[in-house]
Amino acid sequence: METLRLFVAIPLDESWKHTAALPSEKYSAASGLRYIPPANFHITQFFIGDCPAGYKATILSLLEEIVPARHSFLLQAEGYRLVHGRKPSMLWLQFQPCRAFTDMQQDIANALQDLTGAKTLFHDPVPHVTLARLKAAFRPALYPTLPDQKGTLEVRRLELWETQRNATGVAYR
Repeated sequence: METLRLFVAIPLDESWKHTAALPSEKYSAASGLRYIPPANFHITQFFIGDCPAGYKATILSLLEEIVPARHSFLLQAEGYRLVHGRKPSMLWLQFQPCRAFTDMQQDIANALQDLTGAKTLFHDPVPHVTLARLKAAFRPALYPTLPDQKGTLEVRRLELWETQRNATGVAYR
């Protein structure tokens, strides 16, 4: 049985893709950062995970019922952040926590629970765009801090994206 790795994404417009790509203009790949291609930039609204390919149409139908019931909402950018556990592992463009974002995530989880078993992974999710993965050689102290990036992203739509592995990593479609 064919499975797809799916998630619900907030797509970025070209202006936000440019903003998200600014760190790659400041630090080269040699600095220990493995940049995400701008075509892959998004905010994950809800991670579904692996599910049978035949579920895709049903998931799209369920999303079409949920999304129009909610109005668009605004996400406020906080800035670029190194995110880590014991050591830095990712560079994010982070947004402020947002009740509408959290509520939308819960609505999606409730709608998909019976079909996919997917649940919310975080009680208070942090909206963000992953910009880069940090290699072991990355030394944050050697690089100046990136400036805070302020701005407002209006979320008007959600899209169902699929993770597809390829020779250079992954692509999202």
